[in-house]
Amino acid sequence: MLHFFHRMRPTAPQTNPGGARGLLVLCLVLLVSSSGCRSLGSWGTRGVKTTDEDVVHARRLGQKAAEAMQKQQWAEAEQLLVRAVEAHPQDERIRQDYSEVLWQLEKQNNAIEQMKEASRLSGENATMSVQLGRMYLAKGELEMAARCAMDSISADPATADAWTLRGDVCNKAGYPAEAMEYYHRALVYDPQQIDTRLKIAAIHSRLKRPRRALAMLDSITERVPAGEEPHQILVMRGMALKQDHRYSDAAEVLQVACHKERPDAQLLFELADAQFRAGDVASAGHVAREALAKVPRHKQTLELLVAIERKNRRMAAGQDGQMPR
Repeated sequence: MLHFFHRMRPTAPQTNPGGARGLLVLCLVLLVSSSGCRSLGSWGTRGVKTTDEDVVHARRLGQKAAEAMQKQQWAEAEQLLVRAVEAHPQDERIRQDYSEVLWQLEKQNNAIEQMKEASRLSGENATMSVQLGRMYLAKGELEMAARCAMDSISADPATADAWTLRGDVCNKAGYPAEAMEYYHRALVYDPQQIDTRLKIAAIHSRLKRPRRALAMLDSITERVPAGEEPHQILVMRGMALKQDHRYSDAAEVLQVACHKERPDAQLLFELADAQFRAGDVASAGHVAREALAKVPRHKQTLELLVAIERKNRRMAAGQDGQMPR
């Protein structure tokens, strides 16, 4: 499957002189069908021609549905959009909203069908192809997600979100190097994609490249006001500093992250572990106990507390040793 989404490139159709007449006939049929839909007008789901009044009615229903969506009233929005689609089935924006509502209602297969139709009606709009691909990706259908990414890139090679989607497919399939290649391509077209930069930093951390991860995180903080680093970036920075054995710096950053948002047991463990490795045994013990108060059987924290108690006994006996780095 990787061969498809990593190697696939748009190729020119091969010429087949013997089938030229058949191809011409096929093109004419498609042309007539396409122009026929435009010239004869729009037809509803029950074979009834869509009038201007139907279009206006559908858009009013769509506006009411949009208001319901803003309030997260998904069931009400669904009822409105069912009527809107029936009144004007050729409106891709209505179908796009309908797809989103169905997705929120966990009707994933129906949501995908509506997004496929919205994409078709839009003329394979690059943005809608990406949305469809993200749905497939969420369902774990990587090949279909890759096809959507390629369709979007073919329609508009400068669509940054399509390159990001292609990277996400590779990343989820276990090919981080290819994923980073596509993420960097996305940043060429949209340098402001913070999420894409975070994904690159996460891959570097996973591959034990903390300094590259830190460099990518620095490129993000350059784009946000001082002191307003998002919680996720602080956590990632702290973890990268730990990987780079800069335990005092890691503890400082992770402590800021813990103050910014209420920490879970895992984050408290990471802070306590950094403090312990930096030599701040007292603070490490205090934070570790906070972690256990949240999750009494947190394995890593229990093991850390054993190491802290051992360290305290050695210190009390005058046998203080250096922490292994």
